[in-house]
Amino acid sequence: GNEASEDLWEGFSPLIAIRTLTTTSSDEVLGFGGDKSGTLTVVQDGDAQLSIEVGGETYGSKDRYLRYNGTLYLVDDKHIRSVSSAKARLVERRVHPLAEKEIKRVTIRYGDQEAVLTQKNADDRAAAYWARDGEDEADSAAGTWLGKLFRLKVQSYEESPDPTLRPDFNVTVEGEGKTWTIEILKSNAESNPDYYAKSSFNQGLVKLTKSIASDASEDITSIFNAVEITP
Repeated sequence: GNEASEDLWEGFSPLIAIRTLTTTSSDEVLGFGGDKSGTLTVVQDGDAQLSIEVGGETYGSKDRYLRYNGTLYLVDDKHIRSVSSAKARLVERRVHPLAEKEIKRVTIRYGDQEAVLTQKNADDRAAAYWARDGEDEADSAAGTWLGKLFRLKVQSYEESPDPTLRPDFNVTVEGEGKTWTIEILKSNAESNPDYYAKSSFNQGLVKLTKSIASDASEDITSIFNAVEITP
């Protein structure tokens, strides 16, 4: 989960109702079984489960009806909204957690080649730039490629890895006292391959947004003086 999921866990620990309700209204009126209804299952330590029915919205305030063990509750919709759109709101899309201004050093490995880049003037975004390690002069080509790297986004999490995936390149990102490794892989398709990543941040195989990942992959030779290398 992403940072928004942290707010969700806080809201559910414990989940507090605005009030309990006593009503003779039908399930249809309360939205149970409607297009916004569902079942929320909470798994506790020891695998005990709580099954909560989620109903519709109240008129005006947009709070939600919940029912647990036959008791009807009214809860703040903000606790349910993130769950009902979890794929859009809660999935971690980053391959590392650092903002560019927090990154001090990036190591790129492609085949048997390695390049190390350091960020200068990171605290002044207008004056910040990337240079080869040990040098002070800006490397504009490397900086442009890093911009593509930093835009990599997770499209989905893969439960059954494709055994034919092959390595493309890998990077190590350092900053804020931490180090994150990202291995980029691609499918065996001769043209228009899919791209994947194994990241110490995501802790599993993820599929990347193809348009962004292919841009970084196709231009990686700009880091190595445009020398074509076969990994």
